[in-house]
Amino acid sequence: MKISHECVVNVSRLFEVALSFSIENAITRIDELVMVEQLGKNLRNNIAHGLAGIDTFGKTNCLIVIYLFFLITATKWDFNKG
Repeated sequence: MKISHECVVNVSRLFEVALSFSIENAITRIDELVMVEQLGKNLRNNIAHGLAGIDTFGKTNCLIVIYLFFLITATKWDFNKG
């Protein structure tokens, strides 16, 4: 599988955002930017409301969603913080 330059740039940008916050805040912020932020990709809302076209399901967005899945599942979450 050949990965496009655009895909590498977008994932690299996510890493930059992640490094500017603590890991919990970074994951939350990236999740917001990709899934629900109006100025971001807004994938969750567009897919849930039927607004996403076929181009939404390209390699770049798929890799970003997989990256988010790995970030969320690889992080040890502490819900008992006060």
